[in-house]
Amino acid sequence: MEESLINRIILEARNCALLMQDQVEYIQQELFEIESTEELRREIENMCSTLIGTKHEVLTELFELKEVIDSAEISKKTDEIIRRRIKHIVNCFHNDIEKMHQLVTQLQQRNHSLLCSLVSASSTNIIMAFTRVADLTDFL
Repeated sequence: MEESLINRIILEARNCALLMQDQVEYIQQELFEIESTEELRREIENMCSTLIGTKHEVLTELFELKEVIDSAEISKKTDEIIRRRIKHIVNCFHNDIEKMHQLVTQLQQRNHSLLCSLVSASSTNIIMAFTRVADLTDFL
């Protein structure tokens, strides 16, 4: 397995996780400027909490992945560990993107266009960052 590819995946995954943090901060900042029900506000805040949890999980996973790479020569055994960790990271991102999509759909169905725009814009930014990670993993 090519170490430079793994390092690029790590860099893009880290960027995606940090972007999640930025997008959560943006949503939280704008959320109280938009008229909404307490229920919808709580659902959006729950999604934001989930994203922050995923960011922490991904950054921890990336740190541990980097330790594996730095501590051993790349072998078939470490290749499998690396693939498994990268797959876990991609799944973490993917699960959150699915949840964001469900929330956007729910906001559309309830005709909350401002909230929908807020969440969908942030979702789009995260999806674009995730796509860079996913595209790189195709080369593993």
